[in-house]
Amino acid sequence: MTLKNHLWVGFGLFLLPILFQAAHYTGLPQPRPTPQLPQYANFSIPEAPTPSASLAPAEVNHSGARVLIDINHQNSFQLLDVELFTRALAARGAAVEYYFVSDLDLRPLAERLKYADAFVLFSPYSLFEASEISALRDFVSQGGRLLVFADAYRGMQGYNGEFPDTVFSNLLLAPYGLSFAGNYVYNLAENDGNFRNVKLNSFAENVLTDGLKQVVFYGARSVNVTRGAALIRGDANLRSSLNDQGGELAVAGLDSSGNVAAIGSYTFMTPPFDQAADNARLIQNLAEFALGGERLPTLTNFPFVFTRPVSLVTAGNTQLTTETLTAVAGLQQTLRGINLPLSVAADTGSGDWLILGSFSDSELLNPYFDQFGVKFEEGGETVTIAGLGEISRAGNGVILLLPGLNHNALVLLADAPEDLVALINLAAYGDLSGCVIQENIGLCPVGSGGSFGGEATPTDGAAG
Repeated sequence: MTLKNHLWVGFGLFLLPILFQAAHYTGLPQPRPTPQLPQYANFSIPEAPTPSASLAPAEVNHSGARVLIDINHQNSFQLLDVELFTRALAARGAAVEYYFVSDLDLRPLAERLKYADAFVLFSPYSLFEASEISALRDFVSQGGRLLVFADAYRGMQGYNGEFPDTVFSNLLLAPYGLSFAGNYVYNLAENDGNFRNVKLNSFAENVLTDGLKQVVFYGARSVNVTRGAALIRGDANLRSSLNDQGGELAVAGLDSSGNVAAIGSYTFMTPPFDQAADNARLIQNLAEFALGGERLPTLTNFPFVFTRPVSLVTAGNTQLTTETLTAVAGLQQTLRGINLPLSVAADTGSGDWLILGSFSDSELLNPYFDQFGVKFEEGGETVTIAGLGEISRAGNGVILLLPGLNHNALVLLADAPEDLVALINLAAYGDLSGCVIQENIGLCPVGSGGSFGGEATPTDGAAG
């Protein structure tokens, strides 16, 4: 073999691994198949379900009602997200306030709940204080409405994954037998164009579900109900993202008292999702539920114990002296601040009543003495009140609240005229924190004592 042939053989051996590598990584030319195109003629875009019925105009039947929406606990929502809900409340005559403690408003939740009809909570991310939980428990026990919303689209991302918006809500809901699962529900068989947009057709009978035939929830969490009722359920194909199990999971529940509702979504409130199926009707129902509680007046909520114009009347030998009228004027100013007029009347009439009196037999007061178990002797030094025992008449004032269907009556009692003036002044401040309150009876230290029939005489303790 000649030198030239050796060179060609060496060059070929040199190129052989290069060509092999090139063929290995790039491949040899292959015939390309004709791509399969979708059948555009048969393709249709899923359309959201349409409402089953037209909406009726809202009636202004809750004039003066107030709803508190919480923004004090790092809530993961925007006010625009719930604008349609707040509009529905306003259309029914209710005022919407936002609970947020700041330098401009340091009032605690208990003070704000005195006049509220409902408290609404969306996706909190900070803990409620013990005083707030206690205030809400008292609020619900008095007939106030509590609505708690979660939403799978509102989770907060952290270093260890998603932190759901259910943790602090569940601490608040636990006493009522309700809780949210930290999941999202999905349905592969029946949905609104996405497996997380679930169609719901199973409803329990309640004002919250009135008139609903189908709603669509977007990114909903399931609701566990241990005491109460499941209001909205999915079908057998509804599953939980936590374990791909489920079937007929609940996404809204109501506690056994009927005053606490847990709803696993609120994205359905935002446009354009509010137009799907009967979502707009559900928003209206939520507003009706929030305003539909029957909250009983309690003395701890003073001065928000009146719901109608107030007539002031005197009982027995009680007279409206200059000092008494000055004190009444201060109380009138306080009630005017909560949009309630106070007028002096010759006798009880329509509206609510404020009765001024003493511990003496009176045709007007005796029914209240019987109702609250008040017993005394004319000229005696003590009065006995059921549940409170024997109390000195000197220097003490007593407040009795009797709620009624047609009127609420607040009775202020003291043994001496100057003590009655002091008791009215105490009420005028709108704060009974210095009184011992037991149910709807209040015992307030107001003065040194005496009697209506003579000059006030200080007791030994007061003189000391």
